[in-house]
Amino acid sequence: ESELGEKVDTLFAQFDATPMASASIAQVHPATLHDGTEVVVKVVRPGINKTIDRDMILLDQMARLVEKYSSEGRRLKPVEVVEDYSNTIHAELNLAIEASNATQLRRNFEGS
Repeated sequence: ESELGEKVDTLFAQFDATPMASASIAQVHPATLHDGTEVVVKVVRPGINKTIDRDMILLDQMARLVEKYSSEGRRLKPVEVVEDYSNTIHAELNLAIEASNATQLRRNFEGS
């Protein structure tokens, strides 16, 4: 509700508090809009952003140590790998990006 800016009852005719799917970052809940359209609502787990930010700091520090003290580590470029992963996981946390991607995917397969 804090992210949406309104009460769940205002936005949805029905919202199932029991998730239909659950993963490490978010849960997916079935819901029905007031016009009868069935939708799914993805809810990011509370506090996950802070946890991931802390984890990324630790991974970055470890990657820098590996690059500094290991010739094999320098070859594998762990700092670059951690940066790529950090960008990917933060994009996954941004549900606006995910919604945009889902809309584009739906358009791509419309009429198929």
